[in-house]
Amino acid sequence: MKTLLLIDDDPSLLLLMTKQCEAAGYTVEPHSSAGALLGSWFTNPNKYAAIITDCEMPIHRGPVLAKALRRLGCITPIIMVSGHGDVFDRHQLDQWGITAYLPKPFDVPMIKALLDEVLV
Repeated sequence: MKTLLLIDDDPSLLLLMTKQCEAAGYTVEPHSSAGALLGSWFTNPNKYAAIITDCEMPIHRGPVLAKALRRLGCITPIIMVSGHGDVFDRHQLDQWGITAYLPKPFDVPMIKALLDEVLV
């Protein structure tokens, strides 16, 4: 089973997204801080099929985290999620090193379809 790294600063959303990704057939390592996520990634960067990050977090926004991971040599697909009605064009996402974007709320079929597409 493929493992996902997941980060969201909202505990209830983190739990919900964890359950949705598990229902889609993935093992999930949920984190509520960028530091914890980076620690997991540093420990075993080849373990993770994808990283899913919230866009808006108090300390490290999703784009900042994605750019930091890319600077550190991360080649893992990064998916950014947001519930703020944000609209991002492909050029912006590429500049940040983000592979795909998914608006919240999403359901199991949506995250499964996106992961299937990204992890081809």
